[in-house]
Amino acid sequence: MIWHRISSFILQNRIVLILAVLLGTAFMGYQASKVKLSYELAKILPVTDPDFQRYEAFKSRFGQDGSVMVLCIETDSMYQLGFFNDWYALSQKIRHIEGIKDVVSNANLFGIVRDDSAHTFRIRPLVARPLITQAGVDSLRRQIAALPFYRGLVTDSSGRAHLMAITFDQKVVNTKNRIALVRQVEAVADSFGRHHRLLGANTSQISETDGTVHMSGMPYIRTEFTAKVSKEMSLFMGLAFLVTG
Repeated sequence: MIWHRISSFILQNRIVLILAVLLGTAFMGYQASKVKLSYELAKILPVTDPDFQRYEAFKSRFGQDGSVMVLCIETDSMYQLGFFNDWYALSQKIRHIEGIKDVVSNANLFGIVRDDSAHTFRIRPLVARPLITQAGVDSLRRQIAALPFYRGLVTDSSGRAHLMAITFDQKVVNTKNRIALVRQVEAVADSFGRHHRLLGANTSQISETDGTVHMSGMPYIRTEFTAKVSKEMSLFMGLAFLVTG
């Protein structure tokens, strides 16, 4: 019978077969150690697809998308001198993190000034340094409200929700360095939130007018998703090894 011949072959060559299994296992383990996660967006459509071509044309004209992380807070204290200067300091601290390209918030907007002598327009920052008086903060608030371009961009219509947009360097977005960069921004934002009682483990510390520091944007979402996939993959491999054993 065939099963008798197979069993006889296995028993007669058991040493060779065991060595082959061990070598095969070692080779597969070595190859598995080279498996890496991809940090680029999956390309679902073929390059000949019209929608894909329009998307590539959009990127060539307006630049790469998916590189902006946003922070948002809801508070009535934004235009109080101490709070606003801390918000300004937060934007400057994030801006100086290596891998961050730009930061946009109501603490670092620009205005257009007419230069009659040169017959041109010049762009100047509305806030060049931390403000020193409450009157200065009130004046800035009126300046921002008078600029239609910024309406609904950094502050909602009620004036309570405020956004900070953080643009990542494109060289970092599709690499594993993005994770460390997002975590660094997250830590700085959480520190700001805890200082102003916007975020804390004890929810009783959150005031009635203030909420948490909310985070979103493709770099943040992709980082959270990658972290979950990596954690679940390790758990799955461990459980699969346990069950197989």
